[in-house]
Amino acid sequence: SVNNFHWSSCPSNHWVTASAMDGSSATTYNTNNKEEVEDSTSSTCSAEPLSTTKTTATTKQMTSCHLYYDLSTVAKDSGLGLFTVRDLPAKVKVGSPDVVIHVVDPTQPKDLLGLNLFLYNYAWDAHITGGQYEGNRYVAAALPGVGMSANGHHLAGNVLPLRPVVDEADLPRTEAAAAGAFTHYHNMSFYTSRNVTAGDELVIPYGDEWFEERQYNIHTSSNSVSTTKNYTVEHLRNHGLCADNLRSDKSTIPDAGRGAFATRFIPKGSLIAPLPLLPLTKESLQINKIPTIKGSVQQQQQSSKYQLLINYCFGHESSPILLFPFSSGVNLINHQDDMERVNSVLQWSNHTFHQKTWLTKSPQELLAQPNTGLMLELIATRDIQKGEEVFMNYGPEWSEAWEKHVQLWKSIDNAEHYSPSYIMNDVVDKLRTQEEETKFHPYPNNLQTACFYIYDNTTMNDNNDNTNSITMIKWRPTPGIQEFRYLRPCTILKREEHPTTQTSRYTVQMWNRATTPPDQRIPQHNNRRPHIVEQVPRAAIRFVDKPYTTDQHLPNAFRHWIGLQSSLFPDAWMMTPSSSSSDETTK
Repeated sequence: SVNNFHWSSCPSNHWVTASAMDGSSATTYNTNNKEEVEDSTSSTCSAEPLSTTKTTATTKQMTSCHLYYDLSTVAKDSGLGLFTVRDLPAKVKVGSPDVVIHVVDPTQPKDLLGLNLFLYNYAWDAHITGGQYEGNRYVAAALPGVGMSANGHHLAGNVLPLRPVVDEADLPRTEAAAAGAFTHYHNMSFYTSRNVTAGDELVIPYGDEWFEERQYNIHTSSNSVSTTKNYTVEHLRNHGLCADNLRSDKSTIPDAGRGAFATRFIPKGSLIAPLPLLPLTKESLQINKIPTIKGSVQQQQQSSKYQLLINYCFGHESSPILLFPFSSGVNLINHQDDMERVNSVLQWSNHTFHQKTWLTKSPQELLAQPNTGLMLELIATRDIQKGEEVFMNYGPEWSEAWEKHVQLWKSIDNAEHYSPSYIMNDVVDKLRTQEEETKFHPYPNNLQTACFYIYDNTTMNDNNDNTNSITMIKWRPTPGIQEFRYLRPCTILKREEHPTTQTSRYTVQMWNRATTPPDQRIPQHNNRRPHIVEQVPRAAIRFVDKPYTTDQHLPNAFRHWIGLQSSLFPDAWMMTPSSSSSDETTK
């Protein structure tokens, strides 16, 4: 999904089971969910707020929904939850896959306003999404579909994620002004981990520790299979908000990457999708310095830079507040300048979840709220056919910023020497050793090698006093070893060819990095005791991009929030002339 045309969090999940994240288990799931995209039908767009009162047509549309948002049954003050109105067997896909937006080495401490709520309650650990190498210190991930909509539970849960797909959507940094303006991480799907009954809330296993830290009280059903109280299907159809009206596919706009398409007929005036909102600030998404591994800092090429997440937020030029929307599929809705093709409009929700009084709070009071409580709704301005792409208009400020960006854009120096790691992993079979790279031909400078390896300190002697010794062990295919949390930097020292199968095995030196989980940190002893692992298969070694080298870190990447019209943006959040600042994004 390309952010020059479109816009787009569940708590850090350290408890995803190994079998769900193991690459081998992923092959048991059918991830094909494509439908032929029909041609869009042009019509005049009305900018007036539309009623969501259910007519016969809208009722028929609602009864065909399979997933609904309603107030969560997991815990008090847990906001909205995601519910199914169908019985779901184990190992089936739930909802539309998520995009993943990484927030890299945020400069604002998580105990301050601005990013506090996101980092504390909604951010996923990048070791789950595979984005830990995007930064040096701490990388948080926003999953604005099922990943944020499904609440957590201290028991088993019933849905689990599989790793995302990574690609540049055929928009390379050498040719496309859109390079760096959208996330490369997409199609992160969630699957049922067991049978789920109609009316049940979909929940993800966070573990006891997460809830104990936040002192949440959990509703526990007497049914040993169900983990939460549930609603009746009738209740959800009458009071819930449809959560699966959208799916992703290639956009009908040339060079726009992915877009959002209707999964069913959506009548004029009816709800396309609810948009719960997470309040942030422009200041909290600023990047002025890049922390290095050694703790020093490196100045950015430009004095003002913003996290990629800002491209997925609503904002207003006269306010410090940003609103990050989360709901399945909404983050892929593309911008359209042609108002005859625009088929949706935003309005504030009348659902009981939406706290109308918050619209009169000051920015400081809004950001101090311990939970989310704001929600917009995306309404169809005309009939939308099944398979039709959904468009909205981002506003004149966004359009002007994008046009200026395109006019001034040129590729950065040496852009042609960049090789994305995901391409190298597909095309490179035999890996060069460190000696071969030095003597002959090194890999592109943006790349490093990393190995899937589980360190077991209970069987190692790394803590003995002989700091000049070498630890050497044999690689073993431990269950769950292909989880991203076990992907650590490694240096290839030796390659051996099997005489019969012609497959390669490698001897490597393992390293730590700043984000390596504590239980996986290898004692380094000032590098005087190498940790050597033999017989590592090629499948356990990957290329990864070095920190701050992927497209989202390009100094010329487009950054601008999506415009929310002044009639919707509360006056209480606007800056007075005396308090206004030059807080503008790079355009």
